[in-house]
Amino acid sequence: MDTIAVDIKMQARAAGTKLVYAATLLEPHPYRLTERLQHWADVTPHIIFIAQRSKVLLPGELIGGWHTLTCAETFIGLKNIAQALLHKKVSQSRPIDILSENSIEHALTALPALQVGIPFCSIAPHTLYAWQILVN
Repeated sequence: MDTIAVDIKMQARAAGTKLVYAATLLEPHPYRLTERLQHWADVTPHIIFIAQRSKVLLPGELIGGWHTLTCAETFIGLKNIAQALLHKKVSQSRPIDILSENSIEHALTALPALQVGIPFCSIAPHTLYAWQILVN
């Protein structure tokens, strides 16, 4: 792995706090992470973007026991779900919690939230169980 030299600055502030930052300017980058998905949906729409092992064999949805979505399918789902979130009046002041294991469904909730700037918190069910043990 290559390392990149970065000019790090530190500034002392009141009450003993310190501000640490990179003085190196960022190179051009997409405004949203989901812009890259849109790019690849346009350039390589049939490439698999996300996959998960399937517990049920459904015709036409599986490749060797995997449920898959292509870049194009994922981006179409992202746009539709993002619009649905906006219709539900979800916003920066009304964020969402995603209670889900790592899954395609989780991605299809998180990516649209990123697309339209809605904050979200991912909560895995096993985390809730661990928290319940700690609290009780």
